[in-house]
Amino acid sequence: MVLSAKKLAGIIGRSEATARYHLIRYGKKVGRGRYDYPDEMLKEMPRGSGAKLSEAEIEKIHKLEAKGMMRWQIAAIIGRTQATVAKYAVGVAKNRRVPDEMIQKAREMRADGCSYREIAEETGIAYNTVRKYAREEKQ
Repeated sequence: MVLSAKKLAGIIGRSEATARYHLIRYGKKVGRGRYDYPDEMLKEMPRGSGAKLSEAEIEKIHKLEAKGMMRWQIAAIIGRTQATVAKYAVGVAKNRRVPDEMIQKAREMRADGCSYREIAEETGIAYNTVRKYAREEKQ
């Protein structure tokens, strides 16, 4: 089926940017802004404004969030997007990507004389992020 991003967006109920991504990735270009998109892909593509989660998945999101996990980590564990996790999250997680406990651990390690690189390797936090939070305490 030959489609444009606008037409595909209307069919699947998603944004034109999402539709354009799918056209470029899975379709074959046949003209300016037009792609031959496989019919079987159209049948498999989810419709609407997002996935519906079961009660068990929602409960799992709440438990993981209460443990202090970040939303991107929860999304990876349950196999959903960050946007879906955010939609069902109860708001325990902060917008910050690094939990407070990890920041505190990085600061303690820095106070004990560890280098930024050692802290980054130990905690799994990026080097520049470690530097940023470890410096905050000195100022």
